Amino acid sequence: MGKEAFKMSVEFKKILVAFDESEPAKRAFEYAKSLADKYGSHITLLQVLIPVTDYLIPDAFVLRDFVDGQIEIEEKLRKELESKILQSDYARKNAIDVIVMRDTPKNCIVDFAKNNGIDLIVMGATGKHGVQKVFIGSTTSYVMSRATCNVLMIK
Repeated sequence: MGKEAFKMSVEFKKILVAFDESEPAKRAFEYAKSLADKYGSHITLLQVLIPVTDYLIPDAFVLRDFVDGQIEIEEKLRKELESKILQSDYARKNAIDVIVMRDTPKNCIVDFAKNNGIDLIVMGATGKHGVQKVFIGSTTSYVMSRATCNVLMIK
C-alpha cells in the first residue's frame, strides 16, 4: 500500500436489529442506537416468531385456532415493543421501525435484509434459545454466513 493511508468509507443508512428480547439482543439494540447516532441511520427492529403451525399435525380446526391465536400474539407483541421502544426519548428523535413477523428467524432476517436494502445487521451472539454464553447461536451463525450485508455480532 505504500505510504498512502488506507481509508474506508462506511455508511450505515439502514440498520436491522434482530431482536428476541434476550439480553444479547438488548445490547445489540443499544449498540445499533450508538451507530445510528454516528451515521444518521434508520433502525428497523425485527422480531421473528416461529409459526406454531410448524409444530402441529395438520388438522384444519386446530390449525385455524392456533393461527388465529398466533396473529393475536403477534399484534400484541408488536404493540408492546412499540410502546417500550417508540415511546423512548431516543425514538422520538430518531427513525425507528418495529416489525414483528412469523417465519423461521434465520431465513427471515437474511431475506428481510436483502429485500429492504439493509446495510448492517446487528444481533446478539446468542438468543433466548440454545446454549447461552458458550457458542454462537445457530441463527447468528446462519445470518453471518448468508447475509448479503455486513453483520455485527454482539456478545
